[in-house]
Amino acid sequence: MPKITKEPVKSEENVEQNLENISIADLYKSLVAKTAEKSKSTIPSKDVYKHLEDLFEQSGQEALMFAPAQRVVKTMMASTEKNFYNRVKSTVEAKTSPFETFDGEDGHVYVRRKAVKA
Repeated sequence: MPKITKEPVKSEENVEQNLENISIADLYKSLVAKTAEKSKSTIPSKDVYKHLEDLFEQSGQEALMFAPAQRVVKTMMASTEKNFYNRVKSTVEAKTSPFETFDGEDGHVYVRRKAVKA
């Protein structure tokens, strides 16, 4: 088993020295790059909808418990997103989504198809 070592705690002096050596413009560019990279890691809504639709068809249920359903979608999409649950929930709750979430009597969140308006 590899030995786990602790990194030394940075003192305020070390932090201040590092800040003096950093250009504000370079720091800004770095943060812009990180933000742009995060925005590219989106979960395609159409893929989420397709996998949920397949799950509804194959299970034959009218409502699915959201947590296990999103895990199935995550597995099908081979995603490694850390906040996949929240991102899928936002996708499902979008106005244009064919699905909606609701709280069940047992305290769990469920997902179902939206009722078609006549």
